[in-house]
Amino acid sequence: IKSKIRLIVYFDSQIVGNVAKLLEKQEEYRLLVCTDTATSLRKKAAVHGPVPFLMAGHGVEPEENQGFNEPSMSQSKRSFRDGYKLMETFLK
Repeated sequence: IKSKIRLIVYFDSQIVGNVAKLLEKQEEYRLLVCTDTATSLRKKAAVHGPVPFLMAGHGVEPEENQGFNEPSMSQSKRSFRDGYKLMETFLK
């Protein structure tokens, strides 16, 4: 779990944070960051289910969910079992 957290923190600070700062200078933008699979820490393997994602920008309503992890996604109002539905929502 420590390596997973370390990787997420690194990715956020070095990539997502920098891209978000650039986009915030634009009048309208949207940003979607997501994983390719849900991962069970108990099984230490990919599992079927909603994946963590961050969606931000023009027209995106904020949500109380503060975690970028699988358990938080199960509590989210924006939880998608099918990836194409996530993309449809992002592009609206």
